[in-house]
Amino acid sequence: MWNQSSKEKAKAVLMEWIEQAKNSKVIPLKVMAKTIMAYRSNVVLNDL
Repeated sequence: MWNQSSKEKAKAVLMEWIEQAKNSKVIPLKVMAKTIMAYRSNVVLNDL
């Protein structure tokens, strides 16, 4: 995500990861995806 050339690409990569994590059978990944989803605008907007 941090290596993307634009905020739009970074958002797309983040959303793809979140979807993959939500579809995973690994519970900690699902929890992390839910947490990141709640803060996704701050995650992507900082430092880009």
